[in-house]
Amino acid sequence: MHVSRRTLVASMALVSLSVTTRLSWGQALKPTPSLNPTLSLHAALTKVTRLSILTDRLGRGHGQRVLDVWSSRSGKIIKDSSNEAKKLLQDLANANLSGTSKAQFTKMAAGYEALLQASAAFTSTQKTDLAKFGHQADTLGTEVDQLSAQLIKDLGKPVTQVLSATADLQRLTQHLALHFMLSHAGTEQAEQQKLLTEGISAFNTHLATLQAAPLKNAPIDQSLQLIGNQWFLMAQALKSSEADTTTMENVCTTSERTLEVLTDLYGHYEAALKTLIG
Repeated sequence: MHVSRRTLVASMALVSLSVTTRLSWGQALKPTPSLNPTLSLHAALTKVTRLSILTDRLGRGHGQRVLDVWSSRSGKIIKDSSNEAKKLLQDLANANLSGTSKAQFTKMAAGYEALLQASAAFTSTQKTDLAKFGHQADTLGTEVDQLSAQLIKDLGKPVTQVLSATADLQRLTQHLALHFMLSHAGTEQAEQQKLLTEGISAFNTHLATLQAAPLKNAPIDQSLQLIGNQWFLMAQALKSSEADTTTMENVCTTSERTLEVLTDLYGHYEAALKTLIG
């Protein structure tokens, strides 16, 4: 049975945001002298949140390939996402994590390796196979989110939850695009529509939480305004009942633009947190 990521995200208590606050591609992931063995927990959280986004980005890349929606761009999305995920996993293998976080990382990394291997071997053009890959990506995403939640707990600074919240919004841009395409392609339509509806609701909730969070400055305020405008356009595209390629391309376009603005917001939060908590 597919496991929804929404239950986990809700459990992270984003409303508490405040300023008072066999692994390989052949061999085991092991610390290497060339990498930083003292990766900070803050830096580790940033890498983990990025891994969360990449689970759904891989799914969207394969979605474009299978459904022939800007399929010429799908190969680059898949390749770049895979290479970035491998690098992030290796970096995190060198992080000085707590026992609980290290155990969760080991479990998550095994699942990520399985997803990357499935992605590399995924050449099918069947919509049902795409749906299976999407479910695998969502299930792995739950493991990544659990590690993110544990790192926030280890940091002991609730204010850093703005990072995981923003990363979840970034991930949802990709998640929604994939499940919109699957729903409108007629694959597991009821299940895909359910995931789509849940994702839209989650996006609205998380965005409202960030807008109400007290961590603010001029760049953050500007980005939040841009995101509100861009999300309006993406949400409108997601409401379309049409199943033609042009409609799917519109969803992909608005998802990319929303992701770009959210990526800027993540950077603004990181800069603000560096000033606030060092």
